[in-house]
Amino acid sequence: TTDEPTALTDAYAFMKLRYQDDPDADIRIVVNMASSESQGEQTFRTLRKACETFLKKTPELAGVVRHDAKVRDAIRHQSPILTRHPTCDAARDVERIARAIVRG
Repeated sequence: TTDEPTALTDAYAFMKLRYQDDPDADIRIVVNMASSESQGEQTFRTLRKACETFLKKTPELAGVVRHDAKVRDAIRHQSPILTRHPTCDAARDVERIARAIVRG
């Protein structure tokens, strides 16, 4: 993400509150705006380690959406990325994550 430390802190705070409300919550993480798949996975590992250490919970990685300039264009045109640029990297990442979630 653009401001990774803040994003990780926010994600951790959200999960902490969610687990307090529902200790058995099924939380799956999507790392957005990652420079690469491997960078997104590293970001997830950092967040997962904090959760395991302090919350005693292990969230799952739903997937990584890579940074893609086409997203900005879709937002500017108020159009879904999957409609405006269906073959761009971010759209393919979103589709992959959605298919995996649907499959269970």
